[in-house]
Amino acid sequence: MTSLSKPSLAQLLLLSREKLFHYINSELETLGAEEKLALLVIDANGMDRIDRHFGYRFSDQLLLNLQKRLKESLKKAHFLVRLDRTRFALAIPGLKSERLLPVAAEKIRQLLDEPFTQDGNTTVARCALGIAVAPENGSNGHGLLTIAEESALSAQRSHLPYVIANPNPMLQDIPYLSGLALNEAIAANEFSMAYQPKIHLKSGAPATCEALLRWVPEGAEHPVNTEHFIAMAEQQRLMPTVTEWVIKTTIREASQLRFGDQRLGVALNISASDIRTVGLQASIVDALRIWEMPPELLTIEVTESAIIDNPDECFRILNDLRNHGIRVSIDDFGTGYSSLSYFKKIPADEIKIDRSFITDLAESPADAEIVSAITGLAHKFKMQVVCEGVENAESLEVLKGLGCDYAQGYFFAKPTGLRELKRWLQRAKTN
Repeated sequence: MTSLSKPSLAQLLLLSREKLFHYINSELETLGAEEKLALLVIDANGMDRIDRHFGYRFSDQLLLNLQKRLKESLKKAHFLVRLDRTRFALAIPGLKSERLLPVAAEKIRQLLDEPFTQDGNTTVARCALGIAVAPENGSNGHGLLTIAEESALSAQRSHLPYVIANPNPMLQDIPYLSGLALNEAIAANEFSMAYQPKIHLKSGAPATCEALLRWVPEGAEHPVNTEHFIAMAEQQRLMPTVTEWVIKTTIREASQLRFGDQRLGVALNISASDIRTVGLQASIVDALRIWEMPPELLTIEVTESAIIDNPDECFRILNDLRNHGIRVSIDDFGTGYSSLSYFKKIPADEIKIDRSFITDLAESPADAEIVSAITGLAHKFKMQVVCEGVENAESLEVLKGLGCDYAQGYFFAKPTGLRELKRWLQRAKTN
């Protein structure tokens, strides 16, 4: 075979996917009424660490060893393919009960957790498993793989050994995400930004707005669930394209926002994959310059889970943003790995207390104590506190009493488009 006819690695992996899709679709056609098909995506997501410590030769051999272990454990009807360097897909047809899924996931996890030794070095591969089930999660190979990949990413983010996708009818309507589909969605104006005001608790005036991405495919009645869409875009390595559009659009639209004579700030969510993307900082700074927006009016919101895997690098990036005058907020605070040392080191101007502590605040002394403790610590470290998920006057009064700085939630306003937000701001000014 000449070099011209030898297939590339990318072509081989694409062929593996097509074989997987063909296998799944064929099995689904013959699936019994009480049977299910499970698709497991196995992501050896700790390879970066192993590459740094032991080198690529060691990690490549480890991955081959993982593949061998999986093959040796398969039954005749099972189907295994390699999706890319660190991910595998395993299809299990004829499943009689979903109750067996945790058992299967645990067996595979134990299999992959066995130490690997080479050249005197020993380590364990960290693997995250995502599981999707047909027909509940999809009726074809493309859709099922998308949701299994999303579940694996969710397991990785949550530091869980595996995540089984919930049967959600909305997921079956999400098209398989590709670069072409993504660019077509942007060109067709299927993306838009919604904004939810953050209210300064002492003055009662809106201080800034959180920008939230929305995607409504052509012909659809409702937006695609943003969390699912972002998870798929990250899995398909398409987030830089999405983020570039979000940065430019949000800063352009935010340049039009005013409350009285004051320009309104805006907060942008940055995903786990974006925080370490080369060029992110330059894109933000360029957009601020083009639309003549003072950097202190922009807040970058990053979740705890986005920085926990490599805090030193993420802290460096966040410090660089702050050196440009841009504010940094830690989103979903309290759901990750918060600690006193975390407070001491983190380069942030504010933290957002997760809505799970706010929902029952008026009836839950324990939640009030947690919010009070976080608020006190944040203030000692010169950070402001935003409480999200405020839905009633009772919770608002408790937050005021606890000394929180800002709040957002349906009690004030739901996320809305730019035109509707301008009208809301005008009404708020006259009230």
